[in-house]
Amino acid sequence: MGEHEQSAEVAEHKEQLHREYLELIRELVSENRKFDFPGMSPDTYAKLQAEAGEYSEYATPMDELVAKFNAEGVKVVPANDPHTAIALVVPYRTGDKIMDSLFPRHLEIIEGMDPKLKTLIELNKKMRDLD
Repeated sequence: MGEHEQSAEVAEHKEQLHREYLELIRELVSENRKFDFPGMSPDTYAKLQAEAGEYSEYATPMDELVAKFNAEGVKVVPANDPHTAIALVVPYRTGDKIMDSLFPRHLEIIEGMDPKLKTLIELNKKMRDLD
């Protein structure tokens, strides 16, 4: 297989992931589903806590955000334009996309979690890896 054919296959695969991800985002946003917060890995937590400290005027401190997620559960919202494949996870009731959001890839995949949320996390990670 030539280089051109490989790059065409990669582009096609990326486009397919993009369509699946966008379709799932639209579905979860329209359903306004509430999910239990599955947590995040200690590494992810530490990284995000450090980033939040650098941009404290733009982000809720991680301990407060995790407390909101645990108390309220989470929901999926579009970042800005609902036609782009950028989803955010926010506390269910407050839903502040600016101060209180994470990307789905920041969430931990745990046993027994909702399969749609699990798929969203997996697709977000795959799309990130392809960029």
